[in-house]
Amino acid sequence: MNQLIATILQNIEEKIVLQQLIDQFRRSKQRYILKNEILQAFAEYCQDNSKPAHFLHSSHLAHLLQYTHELLLEDDRVWLVLRPWIGSQEIWAFDPTLNEYQAMPPKAMLEARDRFVGRP
Repeated sequence: MNQLIATILQNIEEKIVLQQLIDQFRRSKQRYILKNEILQAFAEYCQDNSKPAHFLHSSHLAHLLQYTHELLLEDDRVWLVLRPWIGSQEIWAFDPTLNEYQAMPPKAMLEARDRFVGRP
């Protein structure tokens, strides 16, 4: 997944689309987004911005979003929970500009979820 993420962030067009999707969720006040909502928003974005069908179905970003089961938006971090294979899970945290990212342990994501729901 690291290589896929790096490829997306090095591709200006795909990085901009990912940033715009995140911004769209932030504007709608959504902070916790599940897979179906992510894929629907991506499909709508592609349609609204006249992206070709191959971008929606076979771009690197499309592959990443297919693996993304959860998206959590904090002020200082964007969390992705990826499940590329059955029984596997990877958690990635990005800075808000998508310039820096790192793999995170599950405990860090659980703590972020706790902050999201207001638990101590």
